[in-house]
Amino acid sequence: MSERPLLDWLERRKESSVIVKARLHVGKVLDTAVDLDRALGFMLSGRKDEIPEALKRVEFDEKAADNLEVSIFEELSRGDMDPKEREDLMRLVRRIDDIADWYKVAARNLELIVETGEEVPEVLWGALKEMTKNSVDCCRFLKVTIDALGKNREEAMRARAEADRYEHIVDDLYFGVKKMMLKEVVDAKAVVVLNDLLVGIENATDSIKASADQAYILVMGSR
Repeated sequence: MSERPLLDWLERRKESSVIVKARLHVGKVLDTAVDLDRALGFMLSGRKDEIPEALKRVEFDEKAADNLEVSIFEELSRGDMDPKEREDLMRLVRRIDDIADWYKVAARNLELIVETGEEVPEVLWGALKEMTKNSVDCCRFLKVTIDALGKNREEAMRARAEADRYEHIVDDLYFGVKKMMLKEVVDAKAVVVLNDLLVGIENATDSIKASADQAYILVMGSR
């Protein structure tokens, strides 16, 4: 039977600075998702004057996540973990940080649309908002997965399954939005920027699923 070294390490250090920072890190990544979703909600409801502040929050949250990533790596480099297991955790943290990077890409493209005043049909903003809503839910279940590491393996596995389910929803929405964008948007420049926004949301959600899967592998491989 496996000695479960990584899981044992996590369980012995439930309140260690590494574990606390890892949970703060995924929380900041979730904040980027929430603030992007809020910005799209403002766009849909015509509250354009509130969008810049929401987009600034996305940038702030992404930077905070980056700082926590660096801090976690510094902590791990000083720890007593096996080098292979340390690299596994570092890879997981990097993957989670990629989520915030992709949300920032989406946010910057939304900012371009707002600043240039490109006309985009309301139905398309509604479809994009539906994507971010489900992407936020996907990210929430990733946070549950990470919060449960070292505490509740069953909860981690259930949350991973939910993250997977929401990723499939976003994936299905992606192609519908892309088709709508090509049909409804006349300006070619707007299509390019909107596509980059769309890809940012899609890649962020793909990275959420990949992170949840990676966390699941760490749990299962350490049983």
